[in-house]
Amino acid sequence: MKLLTTSALRDWIILVAIGSIAAPACAHDPRAYAKASQAPAASAAAPRPVPGISGQGKMRFRVLYTSERLPQEARQVLVKAHGGFAVDRRPGRGETYFALPGAGILQISADLKSVRGLDTSEDMKRVNLHNTTLWYTPEGVPYLVFPANDAGKVFTTTLDGKLVHTLNAPTGDEDFEQPEIDEYFLGGGNFAPTDV
Repeated sequence: MKLLTTSALRDWIILVAIGSIAAPACAHDPRAYAKASQAPAASAAAPRPVPGISGQGKMRFRVLYTSERLPQEARQVLVKAHGGFAVDRRPGRGETYFALPGAGILQISADLKSVRGLDTSEDMKRVNLHNTTLWYTPEGVPYLVFPANDAGKVFTTTLDGKLVHTLNAPTGDEDFEQPEIDEYFLGGGNFAPTDV
């Protein structure tokens, strides 16, 4: 079962990676900007910025906590932050996980009041962990997955940060049963996973 899950995950990641190369990707629908040339209506003077408040209108947000809550190791590399968060939504949980290059995996408590660094493999700390995904086995066992786009790897850990699997970039020796994919990796094609 583990081999089947790993194989299916690997195939899915590779198909997503190849699909993103083969088709152009747009982050936003360009048609939405067709009317952007219309001049905005005149309004009153812009409100003054309020310390700790961001946004405008109904979309205003208040800063609750600053980087001072982060472990020292994370504060030193915070400028490298890039990626996403995963929230454990199981009843009674609520922790949030993310990673920073140089600091490793971080866990934010369910009440958002504390952040702790998890023991993280040095192989993971040295690379850009582009996103964070939390998934569960059919038996309900949770795992974290971190794609490392700059290293061409996908790391899987337990919720306490223990590395349990590394999916390396295809070497070209695999048979994906898709000639385009086989040829891509046989030719040394790039494997840069950014999400799982």
